[in-house]
Amino acid sequence: MKKLCLFLILSITLSSISFAKYTKNGFGCPQRGINGLWGYSSYIRGVKDIPCIYKDAECFTDDGTALVMNEKGYYGIIVDNGKILIPCKYRSTAYYGFFNEGMISVMNDDSLWGFCDYKGKEVIPCKYNIGDDDYFIDFRFYEGYALVPVDSNTYMFIDKTGKQMWGLTFKSGRHFSEGYAAVEVDTNTWMFIDKTGKQMWGLTFKDIIDDFSWGNQGCYARVGIRTEDGYHIYDVNTRGELFFRR
Repeated sequence: MKKLCLFLILSITLSSISFAKYTKNGFGCPQRGINGLWGYSSYIRGVKDIPCIYKDAECFTDDGTALVMNEKGYYGIIVDNGKILIPCKYRSTAYYGFFNEGMISVMNDDSLWGFCDYKGKEVIPCKYNIGDDDYFIDFRFYEGYALVPVDSNTYMFIDKTGKQMWGLTFKSGRHFSEGYAAVEVDTNTWMFIDKTGKQMWGLTFKDIIDDFSWGNQGCYARVGIRTEDGYHIYDVNTRGELFFRR
């Protein structure tokens, strides 16, 4: 089989050999060519290589897509036949190009974020400004919703069309898990809401240490509560029952 690019064998690390997840066309992690650029070689005989034309590249994910960067420093997404799904026109993507619930977040030249879908279409325009203080924003979709900034101190949930949910805004928040999301409604006042925006169990907390995605098969979230005798940590289950920890 004629190779479209010559690969340096030494560029294949032991970690990529051991842990690469191969696509249906036999592609795994990228390899550097003698031209210093990156491409992909399939282990399946007769499958055409993806040429070494990228300045940087990530391993293919379980859904058969890979994040690549062109020589101008722009990112895009390719599929495992080498075709371009999302053109290399974005300055960044979240989480190394992983799609989540069929959506991927992308950043344009103005440092504004939006979302593309599996078809490569920018379905939610790049209009969200993620600042250094927004480190808690996951900026991915979970259970159909994503938390995005309205301004520097206000956040809201949107659906996959970009529609604001329930007409509500919050001072901070976490993504949905097990049907619930933690939101800060006032300084040091947190609560959980369901997918209608309704407060759950009539409970408020000083802070949220871990939401329902943190462990225990989603059975518990860990919260902080201020009482007359000080600050205490509790686990709360999806029925709103509290269990003292310390």
